[in-house]
Amino acid sequence: VPSPMYHYIDWLPPYADRFRVDLTVSPTDFEEHVKYLRANGYTAVTASEIWWTLDQGGPLPQRPVSLTFDDGTVGQYHYAYKILKKYGMIGTFYVTTNLVGRDGYITRAMLKEMVDGGMDIQSHAVDHVSMLTADQTYQMCTSRRILSEWTGKDVRHFAYPAGDYNAAAFASLSRCGYLSAFWKAGGSLQSSDRMFLLYRERVRGQQGLAALLGVLSR
Repeated sequence: VPSPMYHYIDWLPPYADRFRVDLTVSPTDFEEHVKYLRANGYTAVTASEIWWTLDQGGPLPQRPVSLTFDDGTVGQYHYAYKILKKYGMIGTFYVTTNLVGRDGYITRAMLKEMVDGGMDIQSHAVDHVSMLTADQTYQMCTSRRILSEWTGKDVRHFAYPAGDYNAAAFASLSRCGYLSAFWKAGGSLQSSDRMFLLYRERVRGQQGLAALLGVLSR
């Protein structure tokens, strides 16, 4: 299952540094991505559907794709969510709870609207910090509890901030009740042998449709 990973769906701010340029896909380019997926028979699936297939053998559509978004930046509400709704697609949004309501990030009201609109909300920790040095139990368990309360849904999937993980993280995820976790690389071949190390690929900014096609080809 290819899992394109997005961060900023927005227009580039003045004087954006290279990091921001690389992470920013314009609303125009993102809509082109979604239109391509629809026109070519792709069906968006959630983290729960991927887990169900790997763990229980549940069916997936013929051409599945998991559209994922990290951090909860505000353009994900203003542009990504609304474009996804326009084309009848679902996105999985990995939200960092302590960023919600801050300048440049979604609010709880936006989050609720996205849930009511059919989007999938999962955890990206309490703080956007490395799981190599953080209090993993706090970051994982607390974010799951908060997001479950905010959304009214049972949050069971995690994405590692910056892709950082270690063996202890797997035990912490299990202890906190997660079923799967996504990394930041690896291609599209998922496996039940590494449920806490599922693959995603970052969609690079400023590359138009080619950025998505590169992810789909891996």
